Amino acid sequence: MSSADFDVKIKLIILVSIGILVLLGILLGLLHRDRHFSKYLVGPLGVIVVLVAILESLLTIHQ
Repeated sequence: MSSADFDVKIKLIILVSIGILVLLGILLGLLHRDRHFSKYLVGPLGVIVVLVAILESLLTIHQ
């Protein structure tokens, strides 16, 4: 694996991790505001699931 590929994968892992943290913050904000499950929680939950799958894929490729 070349150095450039390694750098790109590390950057992608960092960006996906930050994205998950931001979406968790949005999710907690929605839960705090509504105090119950609402239709607006489905979108961030779906994106978090996709980002976790991408992160898992990047981590397995990285090894």
